[in-house]
Amino acid sequence: MTRSNILNLSDPGLDVAHIKARTITLDGTTGNGQNGSNEALFKVEEDGLYAIVAKGVVLPVGASATIAVGIAGATGALIPATNSVSFANNILVDKTGTLTAPTVPNATPFYTLLAGQEIIITFAGADTTSGQVQFDLYYLPFGPSADAGSGTSATTTADGANVVEGSVNDAIVSAGAVGTISAKLRRLTSDTGASKTDLDNIATATGAVGDSAYSSGNGSIISVLKGLSASFTTNTTNTTNLNTVEGTIADAAVVSDANGTISAKLRGLIKIFADVWDSTLHGFGVKWLQQLDIINDATSSYEKGWTPVNLTGSGQILSAPGTIHGFFVNSSTAGTVRIADNTASGSGYLGGTITPVVGNFYKYPANVATGGYVITGGTIDVTFFVRSGTQK
Repeated sequence: MTRSNILNLSDPGLDVAHIKARTITLDGTTGNGQNGSNEALFKVEEDGLYAIVAKGVVLPVGASATIAVGIAGATGALIPATNSVSFANNILVDKTGTLTAPTVPNATPFYTLLAGQEIIITFAGADTTSGQVQFDLYYLPFGPSADAGSGTSATTTADGANVVEGSVNDAIVSAGAVGTISAKLRRLTSDTGASKTDLDNIATATGAVGDSAYSSGNGSIISVLKGLSASFTTNTTNTTNLNTVEGTIADAAVVSDANGTISAKLRGLIKIFADVWDSTLHGFGVKWLQQLDIINDATSSYEKGWTPVNLTGSGQILSAPGTIHGFFVNSSTAGTVRIADNTASGSGYLGGTITPVVGNFYKYPANVATGGYVITGGTIDVTFFVRSGTQK
């Protein structure tokens, strides 16, 4: 990847902010030159481009002692380990021998850093027990231009040299996970390829305007819709027949076993129910066309009512088979009655002698096969209620 990553911090046209400074006194203690220790220099507060500048006295670094600058927890250093005062041309050192206000070099690299990352200095090889070094952190709000103007020059960034951009071999990251730009672009190309396959499948399933109407087997959505349209046309006759059977809202009521539309028959049922509905009692009112037989609790062919037969002495109440309902005592002086299934006295008695009370009605339901005859005693005026023909 070719771009400009070297800038001239003294360029008056470059918007650069000096935001932090840190001085390390080297005395061989932990974080201050001790072999194997490190010290935090800066904590990055927001994503952006940064330049790191070192200045101070000539470092008395021994042949085996090295100093490196990097990101805590990251593999590899921003500034590789070196035992020279120039830090391999990545961090420039002011050799004035005293710590003064930052002197801005004119060939300083910039780094893409993320919020939360911590810049550290690491000591290795051997203890560094004397000297001082100062580090300054510069923030580039818009970064350097990609052309060679304003003191910049084009350069090539080695594969994997930038921790944010990553390398060509970075593994694909899962959706929403942390990763390099290279890894995320790889995710995008993978997802886009999968989406294209899905879109191709959708297009195949949808079909084309020229697809034939579906009849059986597999078919596109368009072909199935065409098949449904043809089916609706075929079913027009069936729909017409259904309409004929259902009828119209104006069809006359049918109240008997006759041909008619569904509408007519429903109207007939409503008419029948309306004829017997009692809206006051909220029930159906039914009229008996024949009366119930009081003896057998069944309908009979007889008209309502009983025939009265008055006796003031013994006599016949039925001359042929019939039915006795009962009798009413009009007056009596020690009067008695006894009823027989006969047309004359002498036999066929239905029960014993009764001494009735004046003013009472006595039920005496009985069918007689021969006739009806009453034997009286004392003085009595009695009326019997009878009907010709026996009840079933």
